[in-house]
Amino acid sequence: SQGGSAFGGKVRGGEVGLCLAMLFLGLFRYAQVLPVIDEHNVLYYAGQEVTIRGTVADLPRVREKTTAYVIKLKDVQGQSLSARTVLEGKFLISTERLSAYQYNDLLTIVCVPEPLGEYEQYARREGIDAFCAFPSQIVVIPSLRDGTPSLSDGIRGVLYQIREKFHT
Repeated sequence: SQGGSAFGGKVRGGEVGLCLAMLFLGLFRYAQVLPVIDEHNVLYYAGQEVTIRGTVADLPRVREKTTAYVIKLKDVQGQSLSARTVLEGKFLISTERLSAYQYNDLLTIVCVPEPLGEYEQYARREGIDAFCAFPSQIVVIPSLRDGTPSLSDGIRGVLYQIREKFHT
């Protein structure tokens, strides 16, 4: 019986080396995708009630009974934290359908963050690390503006506000 590779002939060191290199490069790439879970990642606070501040980062996703909002995180304060800790990333919240938060609204959210379930895995492509279904409290922090679009909202914010004018 002759030993051979999948392509016929004898197994060469180059083929084994190439396979090992591909394996290690794949593992390295996988490690790059996994988020670092430290005090600056919302998953660090999973299972704890915390107060999170962030801005609405996209248009609301209105469904039959709920509305989902993508929140760009700013900071967090937990029961065991005396000061606010800066957060990075995005967060998904689900609220009752009649909630009316707008793009770029600054919100204070009291909830218990949870890792994304299998149903919410689609959100990971958008950089969302965790979610909270029906937070116990959401407060809009009023801005100093009168509600008119400004350059600080960026082009996206101006377009969203123009869109809202046509829908009402």
